[in-house]
Order: sequence, then structure tokens, then C-alpha cells
Amino acid sequence: MGKKVAIGVGIVAAVAMVGLAGGWIARTYASKAPAGVWNATAIGGSFAGIRVQEADASDANVIFLYDLDNTSGSDYNLSSGTDLIVMGRLKSTGSLSPEHQYHLASNVFLPAGNRTRITLETTEPFKWPAQMDTAAEAEFRLMISRSVADLGGFVLFDPTTHYQIELPGSWPPVTDTSSILR
Repeated sequence: MGKKVAIGVGIVAAVAMVGLAGGWIARTYASKAPAGVWNATAIGGSFAGIRVQEADASDANVIFLYDLDNTSGSDYNLSSGTDLIVMGRLKSTGSLSPEHQYHLASNVFLPAGNRTRITLETTEPFKWPAQMDTAAEAEFRLMISRSVADLGGFVLFDPTTHYQIELPGSWPPVTDTSSILR
């Protein structure tokens, strides 16, 4: 009987060790995303509008508004700090281009299953006219058109979470300046 108990204990111990080792290996590999793989489905983005504000007499703030949808199942914090990478998606080639002049206006909390509005901003040189007449409106439309000439949208890369957030550039042509001037 003692021999049977010893064999049984040995088998149980061997199975337990294999189980523990297998669990450790599985957990190790599951917690590490392969290098270079970004999660492009956790957070979705849609274009919500474009606004322009006078920064000072010779500059304009161009503000792109986007709604983000969190489908990740977890709350998400997007920091406007230096770790966030903002890139442009070029219309002409679909390639990514560094967009260092654009920045996230503020930190964003995006609860799981919810939608939150964000703003990307840049400053463009623009001499503000004393009065917005036809010539001034034409200059204004030209400044906006130059800002988005080959820009098909933005892509945000968050190295902390490895999220890739696509922000499509579905903005309409600027014909009515009253809708974007603020």
C-alpha cells in the first residue's frame, strides 16, 4: 500500500509541476505583444469638425475635433504628453508623415464603452484682417486648404498601451467660413 501511495503522490506532483510550468509559459507569452504590433481596433475615431481661432494678430489656431469610441472593454487615459506620437496619413500615398506641429489639446479620459471628444491643434501663420470681407475670406480659405492639402487624416500612437488610433480626414471643402470661425 505504501508503494501505491508513493507512486500516486509522485504522479500528482509531476502533473502539478507540468501544470504550473505550462501556466507560467502561457502567461509570459500572453502578456507580451509581438514587437511592432499595434492595436488598431480598441479605440475608433470619427471626424466631428474643424474650427479656427485667432491666436494673436499674426497667427491662427487650427483645431480638428474628433470623437473617440472606446471598444476595448477597459477605461483608457490618453495623455497629451510627449509620449503620444501624432502622425498624418497622406492622401497621395497613404503613408504616415510626422506631424510635430499638431498636439492633443488636453489629457483625455475615455471610459469603456463610451465616446469622448478630443481636439488636435496647430498654429498657422495668418494675418487677421480688421474686417472679414471677401478678400479676407479667400485668404482664410487658402490658409485652411494649405493646412489639409495632402492630409488624409491623423494617426495617434500611444506607446504606453500600444494603441493605434486612426482619425480619418473626412473634412469638407471650406466654402462657408462662418461655420469654422470661432
